[in-house]
Amino acid sequence: MMAAIPFDTQIMVEKLEKSGVPPEQAKVQTALLAELIQATDDSMSERFSAKQDVASELSKIAFELTSLRQEMKTESAHFRQEVKTELAYFRQEVKAELSQFKLSGETLNANTKADLIRYIVSAGILQGGLIATLILKLLH
Repeated sequence: MMAAIPFDTQIMVEKLEKSGVPPEQAKVQTALLAELIQATDDSMSERFSAKQDVASELSKIAFELTSLRQEMKTESAHFRQEVKTELAYFRQEVKAELSQFKLSGETLNANTKADLIRYIVSAGILQGGLIATLILKLLH
């Protein structure tokens, strides 16, 4: 990999020698510094590459979240519509059963009244017959 940080080793060696560093020592120091710069550059490249990978993954996750959000909205709307439909159907059934119950109650009420009238009339006829029998017994 090519160093992204510009470093001319020849110029470095010459500057060190001009400042009084022996030539062999200047070459060794320059080589060590070049290795350190290369290692730092490689490390920075890896970090930057990793950051790009993370950014790419985050972008994918954001897209997936957007898709999921849209899917949830669609399913939620569909579910709400199903619930509304079921609720309307349930209301119709309850109204129908309530109407049927009212009719049944009215029929029961009418039947009860008719039975009560029959009972009273029958009791009246029996009492009249009993009274007539007692009167006939007393007369004879």
